[in-house]
Amino acid sequence: MPIREINGFRMHYQHDGRGPDLVYVHGGFASLGRALSATATVAAWQRDLAERFRLLCYDRRACGRSSCPPGGFDIPTQAEDLAVLLDRLDVESTHVFASSAGGPIALRFAARHRDRVRSLVLAGTAPSIVRPGDGVRERILAANDELTAHGAEVAFDRRPADAQIWFTSRWDRSEAEAAGELDRHLATERELRARADRQSRAVRVRYHAAEVRNIHAYTTWTVHEDAAAVAAPTLVLHGGRDTVFGPSAGRAVAELVPAARFELVAEAGHTPVFTDRAARRLAADFMAGAEARFTADRWEGGRHAS
Repeated sequence: MPIREINGFRMHYQHDGRGPDLVYVHGGFASLGRALSATATVAAWQRDLAERFRLLCYDRRACGRSSCPPGGFDIPTQAEDLAVLLDRLDVESTHVFASSAGGPIALRFAARHRDRVRSLVLAGTAPSIVRPGDGVRERILAANDELTAHGAEVAFDRRPADAQIWFTSRWDRSEAEAAGELDRHLATERELRARADRQSRAVRVRYHAAEVRNIHAYTTWTVHEDAAAVAAPTLVLHGGRDTVFGPSAGRAVAELVPAARFELVAEAGHTPVFTDRAARRLAADFMAGAEARFTADRWEGGRHAS
């Protein structure tokens, strides 16, 4: 996987396939657990999309194999990270697919760089990612207070017992249980925690602070303004069995984006494109249709110009 220096950190990315450009903005948050669970394995959904598109996947700040900078975890900065990456790769415009916490980043990018987005597909996202009463918000607010008042070392020492690798373990366990994979998920958590314990204290402190700052950025962020400014054709997909954000969250996002189309994937969970081949086909067909219209409009514009 290649590396680019982007806005003060080392970003890992991967390009696969041929065809129109498509970039994937992944969900989740900065964390040591996400860094340790990074894999070079190409998933089935990536292979399927790469058959029809030139798929660009990248690791956000302090996620996967990208480095962990001290800041820049807010949504506007992460949207500009994407813009800079596309500039470096000479990608003028692209289809954009985002899932979960990647949704607000993609919406920000689509609102601020309207001429660069050929179509937008949002899966398993919500108007507000971190909400009151969701089991994460209150704890992250307290952790951010510790970080601000006492610094990263103290905040790390006072972290909750179940936040050794990431703060969102409650969400992850709920989703795994709904999918009938709780035992396997808990085994993965135990393995990641053992690997985290073998990291230096400095690494663990740095990633803990990054995770707190990243999740905290979502506590006051809603997508309303950006969603209203999106000009690209937009498809919102949501799993009927999503236990992180129920289907009503996806419908709410679709209502905010002008002329967006909402599709419920009844038997799917949090990220339907990952697990449901029909959902992948639906997303790919939507983007292919948008590509055909984009190409026709560009040809028509060029014909009139000549």
